[in-house]
Amino acid sequence: MDMRGGLARGPRLVETGLVSRNFWVGVAVALVLLAIAVWALLERPEPGPARAGERPDRAARAAAIADERTAARARGEIDVSPCSAAGRVFDANSGRGLEGAVVMLRPKGLGAPVESGDTGAPITARTDASGDWSVPLVRPGHYILSASAAGYLPYVRKDLSLQAGTAHAGLDAALVPGGHALRGSVTDIGGGPVEGAIVSVDRKGEGNVIQFSRASFPAVSDAEGRFAVQVDDGLYQVTAWHADYTGDSEAVDVAGGPRSVELRLVPAASVEGTVRAVPGDAPVEGAIVSVGELGGLAGASAVSDARGRFRLGGLASGPHTLWAAAAGHASREPAKVELGIGESLTGVELRVERAFKISGFVAPKDDPRKALDGVMVGALSLSPFALRPATGPSAVDGYFEVLGVQPGTYMLGSVAEQALPEILGGPTVTVVDADVAGVLVELDRGVELRGRVEPPAMAAVSLTLAEEDAGFMTFLANLGNVLVRGRADARGEFTLRPVKPGKLRVVAEAPDGSRGQLDVDVGAEGLQGAVVVLEPRATVTGRVVDARGAPVKGGSVQLLPVAPKRDGMAAVTFDADRRDRYPIAEDGTYAARGLDGGEYDLRVLDRAGNVIRWDVPSDRPYEPVRKTISAAVVTPGVDLVVEVRDGVLRGVVLGPDGAPTADAWVTATPEQRDPGESLFHRPEAARPGEKVGLVPEAPKDDPPKAPPGPAGRGEPALSGEDGRFEFTGLARRTYTLRAEALRGSARVEVSGLSPGTDVRLQVVPLAELTVTARAGGRPVPRWELHLTHEKPGGGTGSELEMIDSASGSRRIDHLDPGPYSLIAVADAGRVEHELELKPGERAAVTLDLQPWARLRGVLLDSRTGQPLAGMSVMTFGKGERTGDLIGNLFGKGPRTDATGRFELASVSPGAGELHFVDGDLSDAGIVARADYSVAAGVEADLGTIYGVTAGKIAAAERGDLGLRTRLATEAGRPRPPGERPPPRTEKEDPKAPKRLWIEAVTIDGPADKAGVLPGDEVVGVDGLAVSAGNSENAARMLAPASVRRGQSVTLELARAGARETVTLEAAQRRR
Repeated sequence: MDMRGGLARGPRLVETGLVSRNFWVGVAVALVLLAIAVWALLERPEPGPARAGERPDRAARAAAIADERTAARARGEIDVSPCSAAGRVFDANSGRGLEGAVVMLRPKGLGAPVESGDTGAPITARTDASGDWSVPLVRPGHYILSASAAGYLPYVRKDLSLQAGTAHAGLDAALVPGGHALRGSVTDIGGGPVEGAIVSVDRKGEGNVIQFSRASFPAVSDAEGRFAVQVDDGLYQVTAWHADYTGDSEAVDVAGGPRSVELRLVPAASVEGTVRAVPGDAPVEGAIVSVGELGGLAGASAVSDARGRFRLGGLASGPHTLWAAAAGHASREPAKVELGIGESLTGVELRVERAFKISGFVAPKDDPRKALDGVMVGALSLSPFALRPATGPSAVDGYFEVLGVQPGTYMLGSVAEQALPEILGGPTVTVVDADVAGVLVELDRGVELRGRVEPPAMAAVSLTLAEEDAGFMTFLANLGNVLVRGRADARGEFTLRPVKPGKLRVVAEAPDGSRGQLDVDVGAEGLQGAVVVLEPRATVTGRVVDARGAPVKGGSVQLLPVAPKRDGMAAVTFDADRRDRYPIAEDGTYAARGLDGGEYDLRVLDRAGNVIRWDVPSDRPYEPVRKTISAAVVTPGVDLVVEVRDGVLRGVVLGPDGAPTADAWVTATPEQRDPGESLFHRPEAARPGEKVGLVPEAPKDDPPKAPPGPAGRGEPALSGEDGRFEFTGLARRTYTLRAEALRGSARVEVSGLSPGTDVRLQVVPLAELTVTARAGGRPVPRWELHLTHEKPGGGTGSELEMIDSASGSRRIDHLDPGPYSLIAVADAGRVEHELELKPGERAAVTLDLQPWARLRGVLLDSRTGQPLAGMSVMTFGKGERTGDLIGNLFGKGPRTDATGRFELASVSPGAGELHFVDGDLSDAGIVARADYSVAAGVEADLGTIYGVTAGKIAAAERGDLGLRTRLATEAGRPRPPGERPPPRTEKEDPKAPKRLWIEAVTIDGPADKAGVLPGDEVVGVDGLAVSAGNSENAARMLAPASVRRGQSVTLELARAGARETVTLEAAQRRR
């Protein structure tokens, strides 16, 4: 559908940014599957003889169960036919049916590909005059049923299971009057109303990105694009979906009265084509065509019909990777398409070759004769690297299948609502030259945690780790617990399931901002009667206006706590909601609830997450407002004044021939100039109670060209018949303009443009590059290409291509002209290549791989001289293999042997670093570092490397010496108290040798009492002489993870030409 005809030319710029839930779903799936790999790399035991009576029996039992299920399927005993759903929506008080109510059925989990002829729309229905509704064809599975009507609070049912071939009637919803009106409008970028958009209202903080418990309140926009839903007080995310547009989303805070929201949709692109088998040209029916290789979990997906035809809709502009998989077939390598805004691309052909399938059944571990349906299963291979999800949730008999599998070894992982995610022991499957069937995946159903919050409130309840200093492996083992979400009922009672037993922290957050937490030890039988006491938290309220006093509409106020970075991973959750952002209402007001007392940095963000600057001179660097918030009280009147956004940026789009180009899409993205604007800004607090030595300020760099904000996305404008476009409502900052024309075959990007400019954007034809990898004169069929492009406006763009081609070649099109760096990586070796692509060029390059380098050496303990055995050796060079990189990051690869020796067979030639890591991946896992520089095909001996291992000191037993150290050169050293160093005038060589200095001491701590001062140089630790060569190891010896409470540590210090020896006794660590 071409939506451009009704769009106004040159709309005002409203900076929007929607990270779709599918994106977070893809991230979650990738992380879960990656976690499977991490465990397999670190913890899986080597194959060996099974204990008598255990493993053979278990394997035989699993095979027997899988055989029984397979036979039942073959006999047609398993019904997987569609079902139907019907019910009535009525007034809970009078029983009167409610006409025009909207009913939504949301599938739990990650959903399934869109069938041929379907649009992928959420399942919705409207009630008739009697309040009745029905949906005639529904895929069997687990659903969340919700219903809404004007003037009534929505109804939600989360335990709905629809069985195959069954007519499910009586799915009634009793609605209670009440709540506040959440109204809104859905328009296109030209300002015209969008009718029939499906709007979902999600309570923030409820559910996780896997969508097992997230309840949506539904609405449908009318002919004027308007919608309304009644809701209780709380924070909500409002999202609009329409088949012809990409979605939009906005956060809103409903507190004591009605609220409104505006959603603006951008025309979506679509792709139509055919899937054909190779060899031959036969169309392939039932192929799952997806954007990316995650089967539609992180993007759109569709199923081909009997003629092999497919259609993918709802796509954003830009490059997309298409992948197809069917029974017996799969894309050997993905196809790439470049789409313009609202473009309909037809005639795409996807060629699929022979591939295999992994199939099996999911069952509960405690009763494997039963089945678990609704489970998402995925397969991961490290060599070659591949992620493959199942075609959909497991069926009523637990059946799943993973299509498009190439030969290799795969680890299977699972995510379910009714069982713990399996990341610590799923089956491993080896595919050679045939399908693998009958795999039994057994899942632990966990235990139940019940409790209540006091005082009673409908609080969101979640789990984190109780251990403050938890390392990565501890977090990984508890991944299932951080996925658990729940909400207390009106009596304050809650139930969390499934829960893995262990020491956990229950966190409850009420709508009024009060919060409580309780550390619990959940046993094998679960836990009953947990009581989480809600305590008042601080609230900040105010209004955001521009310099003319006009309210800022939309966006958010961000409050970032000023505090040292927290160690460990206790606060990690799989929740896409940003807890530090508080929506700005239509009248400019905001309310930040649930805050702890302390210092905060305040920033105002637009909808895309870009900073809106204060009303100060434009040449002044941006800094957040820092404010101290009193605990447990309401602080009103924190008003914020930002700049007036009334700038205009206009111009003309010219074609390659210099003539004005109509129907070119132009986007404007704000650029970041100052560190305080960064998405990753995290303010650090000055640690209280310390004596700190000042360090010299580094020399100022020349101001670089400002990159576009990483979260930024400008609303597009469409050029007119004369090629003209215009953006209004811009801030006083620079922007990057990007124009796409000629159906995506030409574009240009220009940075550093300020409002008031009239710019000429001449698009240039895009280039094409064919790359072939060879080793020994022969094509390399499987390899990786790391492609880096230097952008004219500054910054780089990177791309990773996984090549699987008998010819060893890959064609890459739609490339911006300019310089590129290529790195080809394969088992046979690697090679780097530089080239520059000209506009419209069709270039070809052959890369002859050079052999890997080899390294060896020995790792000894700095303190004892004894070998450090079992340490993982991680290489960080340029252009590592993806599978090796993951393995190295998580401890696979080589380890030091009993004598401390190590050998590395596949090292990237050139300069790099070795990291020696304690295999536990704890918070203090790095034992030693070493630089290397080695040529291709050369074996180098690094000699003896010294390191320090922290040992196995439990977090509760660790001590504190009351000091902080710093590695620095003589010029960059901390100064003694009272001495202010002059700023440095020259940059330091990052490889310059660094010595160990005392940067700070805790007042009245062990170091302070012993007379240690900031600015002292540490020249000895427990009799070990410290120099620039081993200063890193000495710093590790003094880190909290290396020191036990009550342990004595002797330091030799150098101060003002004199030396002094002191002995410290580690004190109890302060939290």
